[in-house]
Amino acid sequence: MKIIVVGGGAAGMMAAYHAANIGNQVLLLEKNEKLGKKIYITGKGRCNVTNAADMETLFGNINRNAKFCYSALYGFDNNAVYSFMEENGCSLKIERGDRVFPVSDHASDVIKALSNALKKEKVEVMLNTTVKSLIIEENTVKGVLLSNQKKLLADKVILATGGKAGIQYGCTGDGFKLASSLGHNVIKPIPALTQLLANDDLSDLGGVRAKARISFISSREGAETILAEDSGEVQFNKDSLSGICTFNVSRFYQIKDGVKYIAELDLMEEYSEEEFAALLKFRQQNLVGAYAFDLLSCLIPEKLVFYILKKAEVDPMCIITEVKGRSLQRIIEITKSLRFAIVGTKSWKDAQVTAGGVDVSEVNAETLESTKSKCLFFAGEILDVDGPCGGYNLTWAFASGMIAGSAAAKKCKKID
Repeated sequence: MKIIVVGGGAAGMMAAYHAANIGNQVLLLEKNEKLGKKIYITGKGRCNVTNAADMETLFGNINRNAKFCYSALYGFDNNAVYSFMEENGCSLKIERGDRVFPVSDHASDVIKALSNALKKEKVEVMLNTTVKSLIIEENTVKGVLLSNQKKLLADKVILATGGKAGIQYGCTGDGFKLASSLGHNVIKPIPALTQLLANDDLSDLGGVRAKARISFISSREGAETILAEDSGEVQFNKDSLSGICTFNVSRFYQIKDGVKYIAELDLMEEYSEEEFAALLKFRQQNLVGAYAFDLLSCLIPEKLVFYILKKAEVDPMCIITEVKGRSLQRIIEITKSLRFAIVGTKSWKDAQVTAGGVDVSEVNAETLESTKSKCLFFAGEILDVDGPCGGYNLTWAFASGMIAGSAAAKKCKKID
């Protein structure tokens, strides 16, 4: 029996391997000139393959539809990913935050491992091949129609086309269109793990990096709600906020009538407001003859010091002991809750992951088979599942690929 997998990324390659491993003829179709094109750039070219955290932490880092991921993640967890990579030639190591990388620090070795697995199971690969539509008969997927009008018939089809993040790597949302053509609801895809565009002029802060806790806040008619929080290094660009912690909250930005968004930074997270006030008063008492600038000097980057003092309307060159009352309180408040109006996120070109996708309520969680069309399966980023930085998204890609590939293969066997 024949299975066609559409998409040669992480989920597609894993689906193809497991479908073939059970004994089926598998054809893997990839629109790019090589497999795993997007994997090459993940983790800044090092590829954060998975995360070695316990299962509770893994599920806690699924932003949407964590329950839906239960069967997949328990069926092929982070330990299974680790073993698979090592068995296929890619030695791994665990770094800070339980992030797992190739020992070589080369993402290409992850692709080599996946390619080795495909060769071992004799998976046929067709590159530079674009699927135009799915062939449907009596509510059953029978194969695919290519852009050159060639028909390829199959007993099962797995869509692992990815989302829209990384459009320059061929991620153009093709799978969403194919799923929609069969009546599937697609939750509006939005860029995730990307920079937040600020309405404020950040030109004075360009290139600054600072440790902070970021709170992403929605505001409607003055009522504020914290949508997400994270801690880490925030990077300032001339028009945006960047850094891993910023990426992790970016998926909560959505265009809604009457809703405004705010990024609030606590630049002294380790101190309560009272403790921070005591620290500044201590510095005033001991830094004799110093200036207002020295209140925050050595605590946060220099450019940020000037930026905060400007917002607090305090002359950086006034004597440090002259900063008191409301002026001192303003410095404390701004440092602990530096706010920026957020007007959007960077484009699909800059995003690492897609938030949104095929509605999981229309997909069998145990097999990842469509409940609308027989013989159609989904895997990876095409589904409405996403997580933060740290290897969680690739873990989902591999786990869902295994479930979809295995389930499709087993159903083929039952037909035999």
